[in-house]
Amino acid sequence: MLDIDRFSDKAEKYELYRPTYTEDTLLKILDKCKIVPSIKIKIADIGSGTGKFTQLLLDDGFTVYAVEPNEQMRTIAENKFKNYSNFNSINKMAENTNLEKNSISLIIVAQAFHYFDLEKVKNEFKRILKKDGKVVLLWNFRLRESKFIQEYEEIIYNLHSSKIKPTHAQDNMTDEIFKAFFTNYEIINLPNSQEFDFNGLWGRTLSNNHMPKEDEPEYTKLYNSIKKLFDKYNQNGKVIFEYRTQIVIGDI
Repeated sequence: MLDIDRFSDKAEKYELYRPTYTEDTLLKILDKCKIVPSIKIKIADIGSGTGKFTQLLLDDGFTVYAVEPNEQMRTIAENKFKNYSNFNSINKMAENTNLEKNSISLIIVAQAFHYFDLEKVKNEFKRILKKDGKVVLLWNFRLRESKFIQEYEEIIYNLHSSKIKPTHAQDNMTDEIFKAFFTNYEIINLPNSQEFDFNGLWGRTLSNNHMPKEDEPEYTKLYNSIKKLFDKYNQNGKVIFEYRTQIVIGDI
């Protein structure tokens, strides 16, 4: 069962420090799904969070139903998109969206699929999708070839709070899961990156849902470890987070 409040105290940091998605990512999805920008179709962004991917869809003129059960994250998106007439905020779970049957042409799930009950969500996606509608899953996965990223992950996964375990989506979202969920699918990888000064790197670290809180003893230890890592790897006061944006496009 998903703890929908696990990001409640991280929502602002998530919005500020987590990566967005490139315009090339959206263009690749639209091309593969044979969708023309700005056509009058309904897109569901499920587990939409603070609207990282929602932004791209809205700016291309699509009508978006952003389904997000976490109040803090949903509120950030509602404030950010309050002047978009094509934005619809839905306070529901992925497994029970309350969207109309056969009403959605494209389902987007950005950085959230690994939290879902996959059997229930598959039934819900089938219910709301139009015939020939597609499902697209996305993640920004850190490039682990980098020594900086290798040492960074060693720090954050060794010092995470014992109260909330990390989900390790990068390791757990496997072909076996995709084969069970889709009737057919395709995986595409595109480059993405973020550049941080130390404050940005520290903010990015605290945006993880398994990080210790300020009053916990691990907090200072984590801060010192991240500062030492930054001092070791920064160039001209910056470090680069390199990602591969993994896109999974399929039919269910």
